[in-house]
Amino acid sequence: MEALHVPTALGPRWQELDLRVHAYLRGFLTLATPRERPDHVAAADPGVPSFHDDLIGGAPCLRAAFPDLVREVVAIDGGDHLVIRIACEGTHDGPFFGFMLATGRQVRFEERHVMRVRNGRVIEDHVTIDLRAIIRQLGVLSAP
Repeated sequence: MEALHVPTALGPRWQELDLRVHAYLRGFLTLATPRERPDHVAAADPGVPSFHDDLIGGAPCLRAAFPDLVREVVAIDGGDHLVIRIACEGTHDGPFFGFMLATGRQVRFEERHVMRVRNGRVIEDHVTIDLRAIIRQLGVLSAP
């Protein structure tokens, strides 16, 4: 399956975006090298350094934990400050950051990219994933 599904309802808005934005997001989500990397990539929850570093690098550890991860764009907002929300769903079939073996559990979470775009090029990307929600679904944490 393609790394990023864009539903028909969002197709026109997706097509309005510069092809470099498409290439950047698809590259980020598949670990393929994007043609143009942003000057700055940041990730939420810097209190968990390995998770933070993994997101900045395109999330290879997250991808290894959820090899069947399906991502679908659910919202596209903004212009030069672009916000793209992506619904993610997958089965925990691989090691999770070296501290949890595969549980076989399904997880759902949202990935959010807040990007600054200049002349069609992504120059900054702030990536947010709710790590605590993932861990809760894997049965490690209780609900707050």
